[in-house]
Amino acid sequence: MSIKRQIVAFASYIAVTFAWAIIWNLVFFKEAYSALAVSAYRSEPIIPLGFVAIVIQAITITYLFGKFFPLAPTLKTALMLTVGFGVFLITYAALVVPAKFAVSPTFEYVALELVFEIIHFVLIGLMFFSIFRNVKSV
Repeated sequence: MSIKRQIVAFASYIAVTFAWAIIWNLVFFKEAYSALAVSAYRSEPIIPLGFVAIVIQAITITYLFGKFFPLAPTLKTALMLTVGFGVFLITYAALVVPAKFAVSPTFEYVALELVFEIIHFVLIGLMFFSIFRNVKSV
C-alpha cells in the first residue's frame, strides 16, 4: 500500500468531512438543529473538538480501508467498507445522542442525522474508491 495514497486519503477525509459538516450543520440546517435541541444545542460549536474527532476518524478509516480494500477492489467494496465504518458514527449520532439529550421532535433529529451520515459515508466511499482503485492485493 502506497504511503502517498494513505496520506491523500487521510487529508481528503478530513477536508470532505469538515466541509460537509459545516455545510450541513451550519448552513443548511443550523436553524433546524437549534430548534430541535433548544436547551442542549450550542449556538457556537467548539470546532476544535469536532476537528480532533475528524482526525481520529481519518486515521482509523484510512488505515482500515487501505488494509481491506485491496482484497476486493471494487466500488461495491469501497461503499461497503466506508458505510460499514460509518455505521458506528451513524448510530451514535442518530440514535444515542437523542437518547441522552432532549431533542424534540426526536424523529426529525434522527432523520436529519441519518441522511447527513449516509451521504457523508457514500461520498467518502466514492472518494476513497477513486484514490485506491488501482491498488493490487499484496
